[in-house]
Amino acid sequence: MPRLPDPDFEIFLKDPNAILLKYQGLIQAIVHIYVEQGMFSPTQKEDVIQSVNLEILRKIPSLQRHYNGSALLRTYFSAIVRNICLQLKRTTGSPLLLIRNDMESDVEGGRQHDRYSIQQARDVFEAILVQLGPVLPKLLICLKLRYRYPLTRRDIQRWWPACGGREKARLLEMFGGDYGNMIDKEIHPLIVPYFNAAEGKVSGADALRKWQASKIQKILKLLQEAIPGSSFDEESLQILFEDYLSPFLLRE
Repeated sequence: MPRLPDPDFEIFLKDPNAILLKYQGLIQAIVHIYVEQGMFSPTQKEDVIQSVNLEILRKIPSLQRHYNGSALLRTYFSAIVRNICLQLKRTTGSPLLLIRNDMESDVEGGRQHDRYSIQQARDVFEAILVQLGPVLPKLLICLKLRYRYPLTRRDIQRWWPACGGREKARLLEMFGGDYGNMIDKEIHPLIVPYFNAAEGKVSGADALRKWQASKIQKILKLLQEAIPGSSFDEESLQILFEDYLSPFLLRE
């Protein structure tokens, strides 16, 4: 059984098809990112989505055996979908996307763009996070809250080393499990007092939202500057962040 209280896991055990249906938006978002990054052409998108679904159906017994609860089932599925996409590309007879210095023509739009690899985007993202230095632990907390990933004791310790046992227990009670039904307007007022205590200041939820938004925009700007011709948005940032949290691929 998973260590995280993830209700999707119980559903997955009883009715994996229901989870596959629930995660269609996730599958489509990941395939869309790969299409945008040139791994697949726009005309292949629907075929890739269908192939991913068929492969997941085939892998269901293996997925049920391998999942150990070290990450949310949604995060685990993200890694599986990415792995399947890479396998699909390998079996098409075409080489995996290469980082190219030469400019390539966009047939539909007639514009020019640099193609870049998924691995390059991952590497750049991790390098950007390292550059953030002392604000990184706080930003990781904010990103986990934004995308509804459970906080861990390690997250809290890195962000707030002096956090007391009572505060830590309360944070884990609120955000250490499944809180996906909460909205930002509910989360920010709950977390702000803890940020204030950690930083020894007094500020409100609006200040936290502005700080978080400025850091996200900075990351997106640095990604686009580092990879000419790229186009990153918050959706692609979430995929990269999931990769950062869960850098595993299914092995059989």
